Amino acid sequence: MTFASPIKLIAFLLILSSAYYAQNTTPSNPHFIGELFGGGIVFHTYQEKDGSTHGLILCLNDLQAEVKWGPLDIDVESSENSWDGQANTSAIMMSIRDTNFAAGVCDVYKIQEFEDWYLPSILELNALWGNLYDVNRVLSETKDAALVNPSLYWSSTESNDKSAWFFSFFDGKPSNYYDKSSLLSVRAIRVF
Repeated sequence: MTFASPIKLIAFLLILSSAYYAQNTTPSNPHFIGELFGGGIVFHTYQEKDGSTHGLILCLNDLQAEVKWGPLDIDVESSENSWDGQANTSAIMMSIRDTNFAAGVCDVYKIQEFEDWYLPSILELNALWGNLYDVNRVLSETKDAALVNPSLYWSSTESNDKSAWFFSFFDGKPSNYYDKSSLLSVRAIRVF
């Protein structure tokens, strides 16, 4: 194949590279931060190697403003995971089995057909902090929704038998110096 000009050669190479790119890429992420989806608002997304999209959804309102993490002196060792709040919540519910505490409030929450809510881990709350502007902007425009308050929110990540991790939405800092009987806010999340 001969090309009469460098421009025709460049055009041919562009067409060839576009065809290669189209055959070797995954579909774009169909979900986005701030999307109303799955009973709440998307605040984090990621793609698996196979191209499937997953993410985290925040419920539209605080479930409680003053709730205890759980009883003192019960060590839920399997709830010390910093990134998997769903596993932590399951472990807490197996140990404590009380829906009046933070994990239980989230575990029994249901909206529409969605009933797989849980108490977020400390890193999941940190991910929310990273996208708080986008999330609160959409929440402010959504009927029957409330902003994430500048408040202290419990995470499902336990520190020891006396304390658990919480996240400050005043300044974006995680901490574990409050004991489990402290009254903090709770907001549930779920995975899609």
